Amino acid sequence: MNKNMARDILRKKGLAATKQRIAIFLKMWECNCHFTAGELHHLITEKKCEETIDLATVYRTIKAFEGVGLIKCVAEAGNCRYYSKADSFDLPHAHFHCEECGKLFCIQPIEKSLKEIGALKKKGFRVHRLLVTAEGLCRECCKKAHSASASEGGARGEV
Repeated sequence: MNKNMARDILRKKGLAATKQRIAIFLKMWECNCHFTAGELHHLITEKKCEETIDLATVYRTIKAFEGVGLIKCVAEAGNCRYYSKADSFDLPHAHFHCEECGKLFCIQPIEKSLKEIGALKKKGFRVHRLLVTAEGLCRECCKKAHSASASEGGARGEV
């Protein structure tokens, strides 16, 4: 993906192809998994893009991209939304969100939920998206929590 291709895609979707939008689109295109606005902003500032882009611009651009179908929200955890490129061919699937480190993990597709969504459509419902997110602690955070509690117990003489 290059700047000219990004410019063409944005224009075909009816968006002004500003330098900031093109830079955000290109960085988003490099993401191979889910991302948040904050993560995308970090990637942009970390790589010292040609354009200076603040976090508010990233949020506004994500909203515009979502509005024209370039990206989709795949999970919500707390006040954080996770996105993926709309062209990703993944089946809708659930996610696990670690409340400690904030990482988002993919879980296999949920066939029964998809069948129920199909039944809703037949009854006249319009489904815009399916979000299923389990929350808790990931394996690494569980290990850290266990290590911390073990060392605290040892320091106080508890067994």
